[in-house]
Amino acid sequence: MSGHAPRPVSLAWDAAIRVVEGYDPYRRCALPDEVQPDGSRIGRSVPERNCFDFGLVQRFTGVYFDEFEGQLFIEGAPAGPPYLQPQERIWPSFDEKTTYRGDTRRALSSDDSGATRVFEVEWIGRKTVRAGEYGHFGMSQRGMIVDQVIKVRLLHKVEGYAGPDLLVRQKY
Repeated sequence: MSGHAPRPVSLAWDAAIRVVEGYDPYRRCALPDEVQPDGSRIGRSVPERNCFDFGLVQRFTGVYFDEFEGQLFIEGAPAGPPYLQPQERIWPSFDEKTTYRGDTRRALSSDDSGATRVFEVEWIGRKTVRAGEYGHFGMSQRGMIVDQVIKVRLLHKVEGYAGPDLLVRQKY
């Protein structure tokens, strides 16, 4: 199935998955494992752009956290620091089709230091239509494809993960 499938087909597919095993948006994105010559298996998936159902293109502003194995976009103009992690977490994704204005690509490029970087951002993108399990280990309720990065300004950079002085995380 594809995020570009006609809506009735997508809804029927989702309904069938819910009946069989509960809703799992990644099931629509999974491909058979690739078997290596040594017998090991590598999981594969359809690119997010072609997999999930996304809403309309919008301009978003907010605060973007880039941590080791974690990303979080807090929409709007949140007060902080410390920023309050929203109940519904959004995982932004950048891919080969994302375009960048000015030096925004360089600003967002990882420096491989393991530090958490917090940016004020403005970008154009689309959020997933349905809540689910997105991002690393499915820890975010919404996914977002970033189509174009317009503005990026580094607000904070700290070693390791963001502490409570920078991000107040929800308790689950």
